[in-house]
Amino acid sequence: MTRTRLDTIAGPLDRTAGATPNIALLPLVGGQWHPEPAGPRLAVVDNTGRSEVPLTGDLIPAR
Repeated sequence: MTRTRLDTIAGPLDRTAGATPNIALLPLVGGQWHPEPAGPRLAVVDNTGRSEVPLTGDLIPAR
């Protein structure tokens, strides 16, 4: 596993680089399920860790 390097839907996963062996840092985006007529849709509501991922919705407070 310490030689794992691959591209994922969340970005590159590389366990060969970094300060600690067998650890991969993967910046993520924040998502929230939004109700829609066709069913729930996962919206990207925070892209602080990966600014190249577009926002697709606003953060809605829980009710």
